[in-house]
Formats: sequence, C-alpha cells, structure tokens
Amino acid sequence: MSLINDYFVAVDQANKGYKNYTFRQNNSGGYYIGPVYFTVTAQSETQAFSILAEQSFFSDVHCECCGPRWGLFVEESEL
Repeated sequence: MSLINDYFVAVDQANKGYKNYTFRQNNSGGYYIGPVYFTVTAQSETQAFSILAEQSFFSDVHCECCGPRWGLFVEESEL
C-alpha cells in the first residue's frame, strides 16, 4: 500500500513542476561528511539547495584549495 501511495505522491509532485536535483559533495580538505551524492525533490534549484542545507550532514566548511564542499546540482531530472 505504501508503494501505491508513493507513486501517487510522485505523480502529483511531477504535475506541480517538481524535479529531482542531485548534488555532489566535493572532497574538500581530503574527506567527505555524509553522503557523496544527495538527491532531493523540489520545485527549483534554490529550494533544493535549501533542503540540502537543512540536513544534519550539511557543512559549508571547506579549504581554500579545494573549494566549496557542496557544488551546484549535477543533475536535474523530471520525476
């Protein structure tokens, strides 16, 4: 029953302009914090990044030579 519900939620979100955004974590400072990739369903890149920033593993700490830990989305896909 949960799979059916999940399907209808995904269809409803797709009809409202939601997309999947996948972010890739940079190996800043020589290590990762949490997952290397993070996929979120949102209506815009800005909203998707805000959701990413709310996660417990999110960190904007980085070294100057490696650059920001989390880059812009690497993939945007329809639901």
